[in-house]
Amino acid sequence: MSVRDNLPTGSSRNKIEYLADCIDQSGQSIPNLLVNPDFSHSTFDMSASAPTSPKWARDSFTYENQSPNHINLGQSYGRPAPYGWGIELHANGADFHRLSYVYTGFLVERHQYRAKAALEIIGGVNTRYLHFSVFNAPYVTPSKMEWHDEVVRYSAYFRGIQRTGQRFGILEIDSKGDFVSIVAQAPVPTEPHGMDFQQAWIHNISLQPGRLYAYFVESESGTFACITLEAGVFVNNEGIDIVPDLTPRITEHARMIESFGNYTKAEIASGVTLNVGRYPMPFGMEKHLIMSPCRGVDGTENPYNRIPITKVDYQTVLVKGDTRSDETRHIMAYYSPYPVHLNYFNSPNYVAT
Repeated sequence: MSVRDNLPTGSSRNKIEYLADCIDQSGQSIPNLLVNPDFSHSTFDMSASAPTSPKWARDSFTYENQSPNHINLGQSYGRPAPYGWGIELHANGADFHRLSYVYTGFLVERHQYRAKAALEIIGGVNTRYLHFSVFNAPYVTPSKMEWHDEVVRYSAYFRGIQRTGQRFGILEIDSKGDFVSIVAQAPVPTEPHGMDFQQAWIHNISLQPGRLYAYFVESESGTFACITLEAGVFVNNEGIDIVPDLTPRITEHARMIESFGNYTKAEIASGVTLNVGRYPMPFGMEKHLIMSPCRGVDGTENPYNRIPITKVDYQTVLVKGDTRSDETRHIMAYYSPYPVHLNYFNSPNYVAT
């Protein structure tokens, strides 16, 4: 008999304890559809311990005059994020912020000794934030040999600190990586004490096999966005409050940031053409790249100002503008195999909380 057939009747507590016993006995955990659910899969570039940590990808920078077609830092809807995750920002006028990718030894470890990493945004008060992780809904193998499709129900899991967090859940996205609709949502839980990492679940979620979705956490304007510690999407027909596997799926992506070389003020003023066709970009260039002419010997420092970087064709960009200084610039590129934004806040389908 299956686990479902043996599920005890009565209280949810009895069911949770029974499922936990089954997992312990099998030596297996509940599969999670998210690639980096506990944020611990860090590429060399996003690691705070890297010898040449790219400050431009994490430190404060002003965003304004954003567009879904921009790929330059400060005007793209996205900004660099840990592997498997995206951060979309909607600045109401000029607003600044920075990414805080927190590892053990700081806020996380002091308050949650089992945690490995956490993600938050710190910045101005006029920007809304979306943390998201894109995934495909799989075709689930039926537990019984039947001619009709078996009904499969999913759950979404959240653990974190609310701050300005409003809601979490699952979005449907289309083939261009754009937001279509909210499939499931629930309020981000409020912590009774300042540094309590609260848990929450959404159950009975229906997903269409083969479709594209994104787990999301939305934060309203404020200095501190919601801190996300753990996340999950998993098959859970019983609708039990249980934590799925949080182990990241380690991939071949060891780096996410690359230099396209040094260029002088005069060269950038006259225009530099770069071939970026080496990257797979199935959602379009503007959904996979964030670029910036950076300062510093290793190209790790923020630029003084935004410089236009425009798409010429499917594999070429043009960097042209005034660097406002005589020092040479490293033209740096952040690449993600997942969308860097979902065109969420500016979508006609978006409805605020």
